[in-house]
Amino acid sequence: MAQRLNKSMMNSPYYRNFVAGGGMNPPKKPTRTSAVGNRDVGKGKAKQAGLPVVPLTPKEMKKIERQRRREKDYFFVMRKGVCFFLFLFFLLTLVLSAVGVVTKFVNLPASVSGYVEQYTNIYKVPDNTPTDERPEGYADTTSYVSGGDLLFGALKSIAAMPFLDNSDGTSSSPFFDSVKEFLAGVDPAADGMAPIQSILFAYSPLLLAVCVLTSLIAMITSFLGLFGKRIFKGFGLAAILVLISAAALLISGLAALPYTMGEAGAGVSTLDFSQLMPYITGLFAAAPETAVDPSVTAAPASITIGYGLLILAGLSVLTLLFSIFARKKIPYSVFDK
Repeated sequence: MAQRLNKSMMNSPYYRNFVAGGGMNPPKKPTRTSAVGNRDVGKGKAKQAGLPVVPLTPKEMKKIERQRRREKDYFFVMRKGVCFFLFLFFLLTLVLSAVGVVTKFVNLPASVSGYVEQYTNIYKVPDNTPTDERPEGYADTTSYVSGGDLLFGALKSIAAMPFLDNSDGTSSSPFFDSVKEFLAGVDPAADGMAPIQSILFAYSPLLLAVCVLTSLIAMITSFLGLFGKRIFKGFGLAAILVLISAAALLISGLAALPYTMGEAGAGVSTLDFSQLMPYITGLFAAAPETAVDPSVTAAPASITIGYGLLILAGLSVLTLLFSIFARKKIPYSVFDK
């Protein structure tokens, strides 16, 4: 019968020599000492202290493996040049997302407001009147839909917010109100996508607020990344959120296609992907020179995406690509040279 070890036996020089030699069954795994509270004490220290060596439990083995994986042989630093470009991209994204709302409260000079309205809009409703039918002095009726129109309309449809309307009593979201009323009158039996598009059109403008908040946070962190040694993450996630928001606004804009087509829109689906390319490329198309025969040539798009939405999507893609290179991996071996 094995005899239990006591303190006097463990202090015996014979027992110490026995342990130093590995004993009868020298352990092959990482070990700890039973007489020392620190579990990180290894076999070598146990031999020096003349203490018994006890194999680690499976739980302790897993803990050691996790610690070894965390002990990497490299570290990260922020690339200052990439952080500078990320800061610019998020700043532009913030401006594009918020300018439509700001212009509802701030009156810009006439010399500036025209450019702001044209290049920051979400949708464009072009005037497709043929040029040969336009008399001298004809006023182009092309209109632009801002983010403020869509966001204020969405907020008013969710909750009663009459203060969002203009001070003269007119609606601050005429386009959103008209399209929402049109979608409410579409028969789901005739257009099965109308209920889905109605929900998407009603709530997708709220994603502009997500773009503003996301861009503001990412802009601050990318600016801080220009200084100091702190590592910042999440730029790719911010870019993906902005890209998803832009895609949702792009698809929801197709819901207004039958409305803007007027009588010609009868029978056109509120989610007609066959109109997707004209809906996108029509932004750069000019008005037709002569009247178009729909049976021969496709009619020009009655609504297109705006420059603001196009730039917003492009910025999100650029930001996503640049975020991949925001951090640089440096091995600790550089300090050995």
